[in-house]
Amino acid sequence: IAESTKYRHLTRLIERIGFRSPVNSAMIYLEMIEKALDIAIPIRACAIRIVFRETGRILSHLQMNLNALSDLNLAIYANQYRNYIVELGHFQEKITGSRLAFDLVQLGGVGCDLEINECHNLKLMLGQMQKELIACQKRLENDHLFLQNTKDIASVTQEDCINYGVTGVVARSVGLAIDARKENESYIELGVDFDIPIRESGDVFAR
Repeated sequence: IAESTKYRHLTRLIERIGFRSPVNSAMIYLEMIEKALDIAIPIRACAIRIVFRETGRILSHLQMNLNALSDLNLAIYANQYRNYIVELGHFQEKITGSRLAFDLVQLGGVGCDLEINECHNLKLMLGQMQKELIACQKRLENDHLFLQNTKDIASVTQEDCINYGVTGVVARSVGLAIDARKENESYIELGVDFDIPIRESGDVFAR
């Protein structure tokens, strides 16, 4: 498909790979092309890309937790996560005009701008969401049903992760502070810094 499709059209197809984070899927492809062609991306476009990459990443984690909580019949918590997904989905749709395939990132930049007031609204939304999620996590960590189905279940070791080249949340669940964003040129150029959360037990609870 890629050999017979224009860059712009192919980006739309790649976005559909990522259900909750289409920008992240598209960026893997676009960054490779931009690096090969030595295309410089404007700082503002880099910042907008990062905003949508991060909201997409948050949405993916929220969706993963929603699915797990639904499987455990923990409806009270699941509904809270579902509300967060809807809120962030509304933000993305308002900016791009679409809920799933945004067509936001394009070769050399982005397809739409992000106003200051929208950034302010997003910051307030995420701040409130963070407070509520921390409270939710504390309740979950004392929930008998949740602990019964996550503690000491499907455990992996740090040695397993290193030997098999495991990354992401599974690697971080065994104490490996690995996050590809730390090496991303856009994050480095804009001075985006963050802590990498890790646990040690390597079980479902840690992940």
